[in-house]
Formats: sequence, C-alpha cells, structure tokens
Amino acid sequence: MVGILVLGGLGWLTFYTAATSIPVVSVVAPWLIPAYLVAAVTLALIRTTTRFGSGLLIAIGAWFVIGAGLCAALIAGVGR
Repeated sequence: MVGILVLGGLGWLTFYTAATSIPVVSVVAPWLIPAYLVAAVTLALIRTTTRFGSGLLIAIGAWFVIGAGLCAALIAGVGR
C-alpha cells in the first residue's frame, strides 16, 4: 500500500513539474523513481527489512497493472 501511494505521488510530481516548469523540482523529479527502485532493492536485500523491500518491489508491478487498466478504461470510454 505504501509503495503504490509513493509511486502515485512520484508520478504526479513528475507530470506536475513537467507542466509547470519549476526549475529545481523538474531536475530532481525524474531521479526520484530510480531512487525508489534502488531503495526498494536495497531494503529487499537487507535481512531485517526484506518483507518491506519486497512489498515495494511488488508495488511497482501493481502500479503497471493499475496503470494499464486505467489506460484501457480511458481508451474504451473515448470510443463510445
């Protein structure tokens, strides 16, 4: 749940900064998602945080499934 919310926030931040051209944030925002991936892999490899890190990695896959579902729903709605 945490991973899905964080990825959603990072995606929103990336699109928002691309639309508004905020100089500092628009440079930092594209690097947040790779940093999320590095943090998730690092947490998954540490013995005491393995479950949390693997949950963050699973959230990446869930985010793709949710995004594909939303995309298909939007495309199907446009045709009607």
